[in-house]
Amino acid sequence: MRHRDVLNHHHTMLHAIVALSTVMCLVTAGPPIAVHSMAYTTVNEKTLYIQGGNPEQAGDRFANQFYALDLTRSNWDTTNPPWTTLSAGVSYSGAPSSAYHFMTVVDYGQSLMIWSSLERTSLSLNSSRAVEFNISNLTWSGVQYSNTTIGNFVTFPGFAKSGATDPGTNLVYIPALFQKDTGMTVYNITQAAVSNKFESCATTAPMPQPLGEGRVLSGHSTVWSEYSGSLLVYGGRYEVPPTDPLASPLTPAVLSDRLVEYQPSQKDWTIVTTKGESPGKLASHCMVPAEGGRKMIVFGGSKETGSTIVPEGGIYILDVPSWTWSQGTSVNSSDFRAAMACSVAADNFIAWGGTNGDNILGSMIIYNLRSQQWTTRFSPGGQRCCCSSCRSNCRIRGLQTSQMAFSPRSSLSTEL
Repeated sequence: MRHRDVLNHHHTMLHAIVALSTVMCLVTAGPPIAVHSMAYTTVNEKTLYIQGGNPEQAGDRFANQFYALDLTRSNWDTTNPPWTTLSAGVSYSGAPSSAYHFMTVVDYGQSLMIWSSLERTSLSLNSSRAVEFNISNLTWSGVQYSNTTIGNFVTFPGFAKSGATDPGTNLVYIPALFQKDTGMTVYNITQAAVSNKFESCATTAPMPQPLGEGRVLSGHSTVWSEYSGSLLVYGGRYEVPPTDPLASPLTPAVLSDRLVEYQPSQKDWTIVTTKGESPGKLASHCMVPAEGGRKMIVFGGSKETGSTIVPEGGIYILDVPSWTWSQGTSVNSSDFRAAMACSVAADNFIAWGGTNGDNILGSMIIYNLRSQQWTTRFSPGGQRCCCSSCRSNCRIRGLQTSQMAFSPRSSLSTEL
């Protein structure tokens, strides 16, 4: 089956809670069911969280699973990853039965926010809701908001959005959140009044739109770089959304290969001019930070010609100080995938789930960033370049970073 919609205190604390509680909120278990387009994020290179996703099962395009992968454990491989299943909560304040949504770390690493743009319930197809999961006490709480503030998420399957948190300010930045929106939405968890938590930056320069009005950006990757102190957005596709939320897009997608940077201090966008061989035009790929934001790892995704989905298996590393791309070793064609969950921990790049356009994948693959080879073994250890030292020259397990100044960005253009 072809999946057109695609193309968009942890370990110790958890075990202590299980031992002390009569309510089993988390259980070590087998792997999650195979899905694509799940929400995911990583906290401090220690835990990868995934939630929801599309299993492409008959009559059901929305899962409600919630899992954590312990990245501090040793002696495991891709056949027995240390997954833990977490409670999805109850009713409207719990985790959504959703796909094409995203997850961000908030409250300085103490909580997760899940942003759902489309959700299936027992009664109807609902849209636009956000929930918070407290990592320490494993509890859920709903985020209430009015339709005038956040009620117009893009609600079309496959129009996947993404956002990222500035760990220094605890602000969540979500580009092009609304339908036909080109601005930046900011979520401030510390605001006392719920109505003030969301703000649309009216003074923010619009995100570069290469194709004019009426198209929706989705399937892009959004990452915060601690090193540059900015938000980086790569790739994605521009499509005209249909009227029916479950229908296919009206026109073929136009893919982008642009790296766009948003500087909160300037409230402005720039298109970054990079060197080296870039990943090219991609959607439903992943981009995750390494070395405290000095490196960006881009993997997989899809390229398409008309309605034909072409999965990718390339891995690329962007050196942020010099804005230079380098290409790693592509994964075997049998593991090409898009719309997967990704993470970095020490020397390891991890990808789980996704789709190759014909099948949903439940497998995990690991790329060793030091040896630049794909492997079945997870290798813990190593030292990440934390934000306190990320502007100094450092070597992390064979990955050399530089002290080069940022290279010039280009002015905004209308070209893809």
